[in-house]
Amino acid sequence: MRNTDEKWLRIAACEGRIGARKGEGGPFGACVVKNGVLIGRAHSEVIKRSNPCAHAEINAIRLACRKLKTVDLSGATLYTSCEPCPMCMGAALWARLSRVVYGVSIEKATEIGFDHSLFYDYFKDRSIVRWLEVKEVKSKGCTDLMNAWLLNPRRQHY
Repeated sequence: MRNTDEKWLRIAACEGRIGARKGEGGPFGACVVKNGVLIGRAHSEVIKRSNPCAHAEINAIRLACRKLKTVDLSGATLYTSCEPCPMCMGAALWARLSRVVYGVSIEKATEIGFDHSLFYDYFKDRSIVRWLEVKEVKSKGCTDLMNAWLLNPRRQHY
């Protein structure tokens, strides 16, 4: 398994190099593999798309889902050049990936200027982010929407 993991991590790193060389995002690449078959590969396109959500992992997951025509990637592995940030790990969880394998830690990303500590700290103490107001406003319309979903016999959860 180790050699196989290293093979796919090399492809993820190659994707990261491509994106970094093109100036499309940071040095991050990822690929999704299922049953030994590559089903999605991508690099960070945060700069290219002016989209802070266009991380390599998100892009690779999106491509894999589109290729397989499903949002359920059970049985698949996400290989990524760096430990996923909370947003990307959230996407991995939503996609029901079976494994996540990364090449370097979040600490290494911090060393090269990609500090994710704010995201981890925020969930420990929401008051540390002073520029962002987050609040719940009870809304009948939103409650009705959720209740209508429950009554829909064709609803799908993922």
